[in-house]
Amino acid sequence: MKLDSYEEIITSLTDIRNCFSHRNGFVSKNDGKTTKNNKQSFQWKTVHSFAKGTETGNISSIKNTEYHSEPRDICIKIKLHSKLLDIGEQLAFSSAETYEIGFSLNLVKYKYIEEVKKYIKRVNKWRR
Repeated sequence: MKLDSYEEIITSLTDIRNCFSHRNGFVSKNDGKTTKNNKQSFQWKTVHSFAKGTETGNISSIKNTEYHSEPRDICIKIKLHSKLLDIGEQLAFSSAETYEIGFSLNLVKYKYIEEVKKYIKRVNKWRR
């Protein structure tokens, strides 16, 4: 993923922080990104796991109670998650969402560290 794709995540996580710090978690028009239906959107990255049929390619959820006639591969991918709230609604997160936000912060951290390392290598080459 390109570094630019993480800027919206950082902005959204900053908006979440500001909403809690300055408005006790009550969403204002300054928080998140306004959608077409006048809701405020907050976004972060999450890990999505699913099963994919090896013969048909059909995608299904991973549940132990389901029977499937074909072998399945277990797959994961990182995808964008959005939470939509009305202005004046109080911002709250489930334990799963809190974990995902922490995961998102780690992704951003590692991406920026990679970019800083690349930059330092380029600068050191120029100085020689």
